[in-house]
Amino acid sequence: MENKIVIAVIGCGRIAQNAHFPAFSQMDNIRVKYACDLIEEKANAMKEKYAFVENVITDYKIALADNEVDCVYVLTPNYAHYTVTMDALRAGKHVFCEKPITVNYALSKEMEEEAEKQNKILNIGVCNRFNKSVEMLTYNKDLLDKYGVKVPKTMSELKAASKKIYEKSNHKVVGAGFDSLSNYYVLGMKDEGVNFSKNINFTGSKSKKVINYYADGIKAGYFKTAGSAGYLSGDFSNQKVAMFVGTSAGEGFVKMGVGNKFQYGVAPRPSKYNMQQGTDIYMFNKGTAEQKAAAFMYIKYLLGKNQQLTWADQTGYIPVTNNVINSSAYKNSTKSKVPAQLDKAMKNLYSVPVVKNSNAAYTQLNSIMQNIFAQAKKGQNWNSQIDAGKTKLQSAWNQ
Repeated sequence: MENKIVIAVIGCGRIAQNAHFPAFSQMDNIRVKYACDLIEEKANAMKEKYAFVENVITDYKIALADNEVDCVYVLTPNYAHYTVTMDALRAGKHVFCEKPITVNYALSKEMEEEAEKQNKILNIGVCNRFNKSVEMLTYNKDLLDKYGVKVPKTMSELKAASKKIYEKSNHKVVGAGFDSLSNYYVLGMKDEGVNFSKNINFTGSKSKKVINYYADGIKAGYFKTAGSAGYLSGDFSNQKVAMFVGTSAGEGFVKMGVGNKFQYGVAPRPSKYNMQQGTDIYMFNKGTAEQKAAAFMYIKYLLGKNQQLTWADQTGYIPVTNNVINSSAYKNSTKSKVPAQLDKAMKNLYSVPVVKNSNAAYTQLNSIMQNIFAQAKKGQNWNSQIDAGKTKLQSAWNQ
């Protein structure tokens, strides 16, 4: 035990739940002495799920005062990275800080200088070389076979399949759900012929058709949302839901959770349009000739075929050049079920328009839809939440 690295995890939100704690569970050279979050329930959830978590705290300074702690994981919201990291470094701890390092360059520089001053390691989790993905349908093949359900190819088939699974399982298994509620709405409207813009009529007939499709299913029990977990891969792995629509990059978490419990499959999103997701790769014009040359060489390296294939294998993200996507080396991958389905999944791609406040409106959609579906889950009428959602969405567009 004395040879193990003792860590404290500060922040038990989505990135901690879906990336770090699952990774900790695969490591035998660490002790997670503290799980800390201002919302104690989140830290408690990690202790309940992972037996290796020793203590739950809400004040991170308790961990900093513990001489046994070697390293602190800073997984808080971005605005808190600077304060927690600086406190940890000054307490003599090594620090892993999630991306982005902090909110501006000046504070980032201070963090770097403090690490050097304290002679401690400050590691920033800048792990995404590129992160292109689309949405896919992940399904429990064993359950679908058991209940005589075919893999759905349309939204109407998804509804019918979900109802059948829910009914035949005596209401023990929910049929399906969607990880991203923003994507659900935007793509639902696109399938109805409506682009995402500030002119969208949230209380119109097409919008209500999209909303009611999901809300009716939640009320009846055959659909569900990811809720506070953020992703349905956990419920899927525990066979509480038979299918879910989520990012193609999430297959690694599915494989980790499913293990040998059952066979899973991956299919194109059961809709005409699919969401193209991920950040773009830029080389800025500003900089010295030497900096520009270095940036060019780095991007050239990242876009090399072998680098893209390795990154795709390790992360589940889609390669960013067509020649690699269409290569036999990628399509015939034995590590992922996604590549073989990408041709169909990427046939009709859509993305949120790059216009003023589009991202703010897109982000606001998530909480709007959560409020609507919360009413549906309670069996209550959700029209008032649709009306309220219209006001919130317009405010996001017009801010």
